[in-house]
Amino acid sequence: FGGSVNLSVGGIFPLTACTYEWFNSAGATVQGPGTNSSYIATSSGTYRVKATSTLGYFCSSFSAPVTVTIHPNINAQIIVPSTSTSFCEGTSSITLTADPLIGYTYVWSNGQTSPTINLSLASQSGTYTVTVTNSVTNCSATSTPMPITVYPNPSAPTISPIGPLTSCAGNPLLTLT
Repeated sequence: FGGSVNLSVGGIFPLTACTYEWFNSAGATVQGPGTNSSYIATSSGTYRVKATSTLGYFCSSFSAPVTVTIHPNINAQIIVPSTSTSFCEGTSSITLTADPLIGYTYVWSNGQTSPTINLSLASQSGTYTVTVTNSVTNCSATSTPMPITVYPNPSAPTISPIGPLTSCAGNPLLTLT
């Protein structure tokens, strides 16, 4: 799943008694001939290795073909919102969206499991990532972190009158603090 598969020769002892030539499904040499008894396949396909004796008689034999599957990289990214990633609690919210793909599952760093999450509470400040997994291959990737800041609102102000709450015309104004 990491973009390559390591293939190695087995069944020959000692390994240094041969040279090795690695071939792809089209019959083209992908490595060798040489003493390297392993090959790192970075693309899907069928591979074979030819072992040639170096003990003076130079006889050769081929391995059975091995089929390698390299799954493509998963695009695990958070689509950057058009709004700011910092806002005041209750005044707005932000929606984070992963690239929605059919056949994939999503797990956000806050535990939500849909391609889209909505954040609006001050307690939802933090750095968010999403892990996207292909349901068939089980390959997964995690996005780069997206910092989100939700600022808490101040406590609601109260009005405290100094004196009575009623006044007659011509009297001094009521002072509020």
